[in-house]
Amino acid sequence: MGRRNYHPFLMRALSPALTAVALGAILPAWAATAEAAKPQTPVPQTPVIEGLSLQEVVDAIPAMTEAARQGDTNGMVFLGLVYDAGQGVSVDHVKAAALFRQAADAGSADGQALLAAHYVDASGVERNLAEAVRLYKLSANQGNILAETKLAKMYQLGEGTGRDLAEATRLNRLAIAGGSAEAALDLGVQYSNGEGVPRDMAEAMRLFRQAAEQGFAMAQTRLAIAYLEDPQVPHDPAEAAKWLQLSAEKGDATASAILADLYFQGRGVPKDPARSFHWAHLAADQGNTRAQFLTGLLYIQGLGVAKDEAQGILWWRKAAENGQAMAQSAMGRLYKSGLGVEKDPQQAVRWLRLAADQGEPMATALLAAMYAQGDGIPQDTAEAARLRAKLPPAPQ
Repeated sequence: MGRRNYHPFLMRALSPALTAVALGAILPAWAATAEAAKPQTPVPQTPVIEGLSLQEVVDAIPAMTEAARQGDTNGMVFLGLVYDAGQGVSVDHVKAAALFRQAADAGSADGQALLAAHYVDASGVERNLAEAVRLYKLSANQGNILAETKLAKMYQLGEGTGRDLAEATRLNRLAIAGGSAEAALDLGVQYSNGEGVPRDMAEAMRLFRQAAEQGFAMAQTRLAIAYLEDPQVPHDPAEAAKWLQLSAEKGDATASAILADLYFQGRGVPKDPARSFHWAHLAADQGNTRAQFLTGLLYIQGLGVAKDEAQGILWWRKAAENGQAMAQSAMGRLYKSGLGVEKDPQQAVRWLRLAADQGEPMATALLAAMYAQGDGIPQDTAEAARLRAKLPPAPQ
């Protein structure tokens, strides 16, 4: 069986035979049935199978159902992907897992890899990392690139198996040879951390760029972060912004949040509050707490968006409830001052304490002062001293 590169629940490449079956080139009678059942409106989703239009995916369902019924593993895998994506059918991860299991039991490397991914994600089956490892091994032994990539990650993290960085490295190299951008990113992380290989940021950056140039959003974001933060990489905010833009356009929330910060500060890009708000709000809606805090700040300051303190506080509260330290500090200061919320010393201490426990310096300093002075809470000079000891030394 040829090596094929699959992302979880996304068939990125098909064997020529499966493509032909899906298009009705091999099974004209079933294709005619599909044509008769063609929906009248396009399906508003991304195609589950690269190389086929949305309509072609839906049209192929009757043919592939018959193929699966006759024992064709390509048909089983096709239908499993369709049920996972909910294209032409209702989303049904249990049915998808059952179809992948049928294919896996018949020896399909694709079915084994996709069923393993279901066990990792507890999608349609109970989570079982040991079973996922077993299935990934079976699939990887047939040269399946998704299996090689995911099994390498499990060895790298020690999930479902003992940690084995040498085996992770071997599998990542195999997957990279087959074109896996995700494996290139993961091996790059190994080189950047010195895990299983000597630490080598030049090699890490080469691998990050290789994966980024394949369009892999996570690699584009990781490459950008290196340009912004890694002391062994030349500092280049403009280059970082270029890669963040590409990743953010693919929907990567981390990239959107960092890009918003760059536009807010004018680092690597012209200062632009409107663009900062655009990217921050997108990432905030995806649950990125850093972006939720920035979105709140922009609303409160009226930068890039009409000033709306109530909306800003709502975003700060959401970020604080999600554990974002700066937002917790901000909420504590609001409750202490009574700005935008009803003054509440107990709530102020609660939020400041949560932020201080994460090392947020403004919250730590304010909480220490409150304990020292007995400001809204019982005076406790020992606690004040303990908190002050956690603060970084004042600049000389």
